[in-house]
This record gives sequence, C-alpha cells and structure tokens, in this order.
Amino acid sequence: MRRIANGYRGVAGLLTMPESELGQNELFRAQLTDRGEARLAEMGDPYEKYGDPWFDDPYLNAADWGYPPYRPDSADPG
Repeated sequence: MRRIANGYRGVAGLLTMPESELGQNELFRAQLTDRGEARLAEMGDPYEKYGDPWFDDPYLNAADWGYPPYRPDSADPG
C-alpha cells in the first residue's frame, strides 16, 4: 500500500501523481482470492454506482460503455 500511495523506483504514487495521469497509469495488478472476488462482486461496479469520473475527457471516458457522468452525491452514504 505504501508503494501505491507514495510511488516506487521513480514511479509516482497516487498521492503525488498529477490528476491528469491517474486514468492513464496502471498502479498495480492484483491476484484476487476467491474471497476477494466475492467481495468485489458485493461492492458492485463503481461506474454503475457513481458514474464515470472521466466523462468529460475524450481520451479517458467510458462513453462507449454508456456510463453516465460522475455523480458525487451518489457516493454520500448519508
């Protein structure tokens, strides 16, 4: 987690990476366990739940998949 947050071997981490690079960088690959896969399925598709955070970026958006723009109010559990 430290490497993801702070970077490693010259690759910026999430906390220092410019926002313009977040969608273009692969931060890590996970080899999920069966339990992890089940939990991920429980949580649901974030694009379906919250919308596409890159909706207005022609290079990063998920328009081809039909997701709506990001809705910050949908992320508020209150």
